[in-house]
Order: sequence, then C-alpha cells, then structure tokens
Amino acid sequence: MKISIALLTTLCLLIFTLSCSGNDPSSSPLDLSITSTRNKSILTSQPNLWGYYDVNIDAIEATVQITPDRQAMFTVNVVNFLNNDPSDLQISVNNVNPGNEYIDIELDVTIRHPFSYAEQYNGYDVRGVFIGEGSNQLKYDDDLLFPDYGTDQVLLNADGYTRWFNPVEFMSPGIFGYTHGNFAANGYNATATLNPYKYYGECLGENDDLWSYLIAGELQTGYFLSGMVNTRTYEIRFPKPDPGIKFGYAVTANWAGAAPEFHPSHAEEAVGCILTDKSELYYIDESENGGTLKLEISIFDWDAQVSSGPMEDYRIFIESTVTSTVYPLNSDEMIPFINTNHWHKYRVEIPADNVTCIEGNEVWVIVEELGVDYSNPSGVPNDT
Repeated sequence: MKISIALLTTLCLLIFTLSCSGNDPSSSPLDLSITSTRNKSILTSQPNLWGYYDVNIDAIEATVQITPDRQAMFTVNVVNFLNNDPSDLQISVNNVNPGNEYIDIELDVTIRHPFSYAEQYNGYDVRGVFIGEGSNQLKYDDDLLFPDYGTDQVLLNADGYTRWFNPVEFMSPGIFGYTHGNFAANGYNATATLNPYKYYGECLGENDDLWSYLIAGELQTGYFLSGMVNTRTYEIRFPKPDPGIKFGYAVTANWAGAAPEFHPSHAEEAVGCILTDKSELYYIDESENGGTLKLEISIFDWDAQVSSGPMEDYRIFIESTVTSTVYPLNSDEMIPFINTNHWHKYRVEIPADNVTCIEGNEVWVIVEELGVDYSNPSGVPNDT
C-alpha cells in the first residue's frame, strides 16, 4: 500500500536487560481518533535534491571515487547545483577496521554550498543521505525497505532516516528526477527506499550530537548558509563480500523561494528524535516471556505547536522486534509531558508480546507528518 506522508524514522538499537517483573503482558484498546486541524500554507518549504552521487571506496589504498550520477536541478531557477562542481562534495577516509564478516570505515563527508554570496539560496535542514541496499521492510508500510545489519551497508551513527529522493521511487525525468550516469550502468543500483542520513548545519561539528545541537536554540541553527562548508563523520559497516564498498549519496536541502520572507524555510517533517528506554522485558523460554516496552520519546519538529491536548501536527508509531504489530500512540499518549517551541516529549508503555530474546532487539520511532505528502510542487510524479 502506498502512503502520502512526509516521514522521518529514527532507528534505535536497544540492548534490553532482563526484567525483574513476572507480570504477563495484557492488551489495551487503541484510540485512533487523532486528526490534524493545522492548515498548511501552499508556500511552505520543499525538499530539493542538491546532488546525487555514486561512491566507491578502495579500503586498501584509503581512496574514494565520487561520480555524479544524476543531473539534479535546483527547484526554481533550473540550474545545476552541487553536480555542477564535484568539488562541492568531498569525502576522506579516516579509519579502516576490517572484521571477519565486515569492514568498518569512518569517513568525513564535506559539503560546500555552491554559491558564495547568494543569501537567497541559503538551504535549511540539509541532510546527507547514505543510500544502499534494503533487505528489510517495515511492517508499518512494506514499501519502506531499509538496510539489514547482517547483509547490507549500514550507517552506524545515523541521525535519522528519510524516504526523500531514494533512486527507486524518485525516478521521473526532469528537474525533480534523474538522468542515469555511466557509473550506475556498471552494476550498482541501490534498493533501499528508507535511508539513513547525517544532518548538516551552521556550527554543527563533525561528531557533534544532533539533538543537543537542535535544542540549544542558537542563532542560525539548521541553516546552511551560502558559501558555507560543513563536515560530518560517517561510521559505515560494509559486509563481506557483497555488495562491496560502494553506496549512493544524496544531498537534500529545504528551500521555499528567493524572497526574504521565505527565509528561514525549515523542513515540515520532524528532523530529530531521541529515545530513552526504560523497558522491563523477560525471556525464560518460548512459553514464558513478555514484559512491557517503556519508552520516553522526544521529537524535534520546527512547526509543531500544541498548547494543550494531543499533538495535531504529527503522529507517532512504534515498531519493534518485541511487538507483533505496529503501535500507534493514542490521543492520551500524544499529549506531551514536556512542551517547548520546537520539541516535545512523550511517554508510552506497550505490551511486549513477541519477545524471543533479550539482546539485540530493535525499536523504530516513526513520525508521520499530517497534511503534507511527497508531491513535488510542479506536480512531477514519483512512486511514493
């Protein structure tokens, strides 16, 4: 089933500990009555594809080959953006750590804004998207394919996940689509539709924590200024022997127009999430297991506002290896117990009815923006 939403997912791998509780999990009814009453302006921020590249790494020589793979065009002026000058994207190898079944590689990825003195082209909430294979799919939507830790290239220190501009679904020709380059024809086409990203912003360092950066509220947080250079560190695990040390890389930026009233122009969807795990799980054997998934979830969304009652800008879904179904937070659970201008914090307790082990379980926090979709403003179709 196709969906029409702006989506951010953040993957958190949790190592759950054995619970002291012996209580059996019980089910509870879900309230699905949350609706959105916020009117979206037709002149809102739109993600733009600044560039798309194929990247090959020689682990022995510690060298990187970067090949522009799509002729990405800027939304309004229809001019080549990052692909116009490959030097606007630079990748350097910091460390290579080979294992028996994988190779871990640490990269510094530097993006330079291609316009030196053009404030009207400042970008916002710029994300460098690591695009690889997608051997897993979410129960939330089986069109969302994401990397498997055992078989696919994995970004170990992702800031979040996004569906925007994956090459499987965003294939319409023209200014919102792509023209295949020679490199892609040589055998590598990424399959994931849900891909991890690192966030780029003014004064955000290579290894700085995104959540701390966002909530600090400093001037020009989330800006990518014209002429700016920003570097983020990527910790990537490549399985042996396939698919090899290669991946796709897309740069997305939010922008609404050149006029001053369109600046800043932040993303409509959530861009940050932090999760605190207080779960109580137990596993004795196949017939005796269970507990409760207890989570505190903080979401950073520039536009989200709530004075009282449940949040109406977005909904939160929880998908986990310890639950058999996707859990939508109900109206009461969508009332934040911490409420600020841009971020809100929620609590949820979910019966764990699918506990098969204690270690290595996963939790996805899925934030579904209401009232917006993946449509390009000019109506160019895509497969989302």
